[in-house]
Amino acid sequence: MKKKSFDMGRFLYDNTTTLLLLAIFLFFSVFARGFLTIGNITTALSSSSVLLLISLGMCFVVISGGTDLSVAAAYGLGGMVCVLCIQAGLSPVFAIFLALAAGAVFGLINSFLILKVGISVWLTTLGTLFIGESIERIVTKGGTPIYLSRVSGLFESIGQGTVVNIKQQGANITIKSSLLLALVLAAIAAFVLKKTVFGRHLYAAGLQRRAAELAGVSAKRCVTAAFVASGMLCCLGGVVGSSQLVSYIPVNGRYYLLDSIGTVFIGSTMHKRGFANIGGTVTGVLFFSFMTNGLNLLGVQYYWQYVIRGGLILVVLAINAYQRNVWALRTK
Repeated sequence: MKKKSFDMGRFLYDNTTTLLLLAIFLFFSVFARGFLTIGNITTALSSSSVLLLISLGMCFVVISGGTDLSVAAAYGLGGMVCVLCIQAGLSPVFAIFLALAAGAVFGLINSFLILKVGISVWLTTLGTLFIGESIERIVTKGGTPIYLSRVSGLFESIGQGTVVNIKQQGANITIKSSLLLALVLAAIAAFVLKKTVFGRHLYAAGLQRRAAELAGVSAKRCVTAAFVASGMLCCLGGVVGSSQLVSYIPVNGRYYLLDSIGTVFIGSTMHKRGFANIGGTVTGVLFFSFMTNGLNLLGVQYYWQYVIRGGLILVVLAINAYQRNVWALRTK
């Protein structure tokens, strides 16, 4: 039996994003003092939990064939509802439940406007982004932060709790409970999308909605479920973020909007057919987290960080597009 020879072109095509992530990691390991330490790496990972939750929500919507610009408003809505409920004396469990319920309603509103009213995804989510952020400013009387003076152990543990805390030879190895929560939800999302009928139907609806409907797929239900999942995950991200800050900062979700889009589309380069996927999205989150951490250690000003991050995103997508074109020519 003839052995298959190693194909460098195919290897680069399949692993472009992973190799660039490793290159970034190695660059900062050499030039950023303190980057390659267990304490710093675990800190960078733990700080990525909110972005991962929001990116998971974005991933569902992208798979369904759209892009959710309102994730920033959903993040703010979740934090606002939770903090206001706790401030009013409600139990943290009930406050978190109401925040998740608000996220589900937010997703239903988006899907109703898209599927029933017929507004495009971009314009719908742009409109709900503006409305959601305006509500945040109205409730907080112009954008005044809401600080919690008394915080229960349960609420605090969501964002600040630790599942691993080891001090060894001067290094502090800490894994936050928020990271564990995000990773568990990522694993569940990956299972749902890869192993269930709903996951297959969602990909079909996003790829070709009309053809999926002719094949018996309820595309509208799939899209609705994707927006509800996005709303709930982003609101959960808002709860985690508020727990980490022990407060609610209005319109703070804008920070995560572009990053979540970037992580999903960077992650899509890891799929053979360019589809959004959970594994790729997690890699995209790592890409952003390590890059931000390394640039901070190098002392790069924040406005230059956006230039570098945007440039690296374009490099990843350009290399992937080139690899696809080359591979397409080779397989003809």
